[in-house]
Amino acid sequence: MEGVVAPVFIGTGLKLAEGINFEHDGTLYCVDVYGGGIWRMPPGGVLREWVNRGGGPNRSRFGPSGDLFIADSGRKAILRFSTATAQESVYADHCDGRPLRGPNDLCFGPDGTLYFTDPAGSSLAERIGAVYAVAPDGSVARIAAGLAFPNGLMVTPDGATLVVGETFTGMLHRYSLAPARGYDELAPLATLRPAGEGDVPTNAAGPDGMAFGADGNLYIAHFGSGYVQVVAPDGAIVTSLPAGGISPTNVAFWQENLYVTEGNSGSIYRLDICVPEQPPFARPW
Repeated sequence: MEGVVAPVFIGTGLKLAEGINFEHDGTLYCVDVYGGGIWRMPPGGVLREWVNRGGGPNRSRFGPSGDLFIADSGRKAILRFSTATAQESVYADHCDGRPLRGPNDLCFGPDGTLYFTDPAGSSLAERIGAVYAVAPDGSVARIAAGLAFPNGLMVTPDGATLVVGETFTGMLHRYSLAPARGYDELAPLATLRPAGEGDVPTNAAGPDGMAFGADGNLYIAHFGSGYVQVVAPDGAIVTSLPAGGISPTNVAFWQENLYVTEGNSGSIYRLDICVPEQPPFARPW
């Protein structure tokens, strides 16, 4: 990442672009939160809607068997799609008999456990956001609570820690994934300052979707700031990359480039940073 990285426009047309991801052949997938659709763009093709089942899809991520998993805030569920047939099934929609509030983001751990955030209705005044884990056998457990809009999350490359961005405080929480620790909360990785002046948290800016690069750094869409923040393993901000608009919502790697969904413009941008991804867990490629 030498010099200034200028965002390259890729496509647009979504009402609120989110949840970008890539299939093994380079086909781009993303979701339209307000439009209710899953969009895709094959290599050399055009970005267009692939399927629309309503709701409010917020994050997509490939997992076991190459299926596409969707955190759908509107339908209050984690959904599983076959990209070959568009067949859909509900992967999780409740915990201990209680329905979910509205899932936002998801990721997988090394043993195939799916982790997701459930922030709907939470705020600085009402810290009711939570984080859940879906074991490979389908059982669902709440592993963290009392959060002000838990949003993007990723398991560290060593599989030992779950990082969760809390949008309304800017904090990057960390939870141990060691079996003996029982999801103990660790010291936070960092706190991203809001877009405005000063240190007062604001509902207008904070960490959103994230992905690890092969350089070991965590790339975080800093919603409301106009930047993707690059955070080192020690919590230091290595650099801030222009995202193409004020409201980056999510990021994903393909080859040695970082792709960004810019929410308000409904667009996708590419940042040519010469860094490949750190392959996430459970994906078969």
